[in-house]
Amino acid sequence: MENLTITQEYYICVANDKGTISVYDHKAATCLIAAGVLDMSLENCVGIDGKTVEVTGKLPDNIAFLRPLYDTIDQGKAIKLSKVVESYIASFSDKKLKELIGSVVTSLEGAGVMESVKTGIFKSKEGRAPSQASVNGVVEKIRAEILEDGEMSDEAVALAALLDRAGKLKDYFSKYEHKELRARLTDIKKSEAGKSVKEMADYIDGLMASMLAVVTTTTGA
Repeated sequence: MENLTITQEYYICVANDKGTISVYDHKAATCLIAAGVLDMSLENCVGIDGKTVEVTGKLPDNIAFLRPLYDTIDQGKAIKLSKVVESYIASFSDKKLKELIGSVVTSLEGAGVMESVKTGIFKSKEGRAPSQASVNGVVEKIRAEILEDGEMSDEAVALAALLDRAGKLKDYFSKYEHKELRARLTDIKKSEAGKSVKEMADYIDGLMASMLAVVTTTTGA
């Protein structure tokens, strides 16, 4: 499996058996947006300042699939992260969210990590979803870097934090492992070692607090 972005790896883990994210799963959708903002921030094409975000450079080819989100942010000035989330989650239409999801899926098709699945009540329809091998690969990466003694990357910390916020970590880890993962993420933020990893964990917390507040306010989730 080729190197994938945080957004792509996040999507692999949260996609349902139909290969998509339900428009009613507001936390999973919000964390998808957060992952996209984070990927663009790491590529220095958007900048985040507190609760606002703005375009600071051109969208690079390696994350071209984030164009729908980039264009939403590209207003010629800084906009509130809450406004970005509202345009996807609190809108009367799910068109924008489906467009972003479709773009991410297309990128995963290009990466060769999607496979055919049967969907529908009678499993009579053809669909596309992340392969089990790709899911296992992402899960094992988190396990090796955070639960075991592997070198911990910013990306793995960000991915684990996003999956935790979306309520999806428990889908792949035992109750004990889940507890240990959450404890490790807490320890990282208190640690003096691995400054960049600690900053990433703090960054995710701040970003998600701002964005998830919108979901609670607008949907009662």
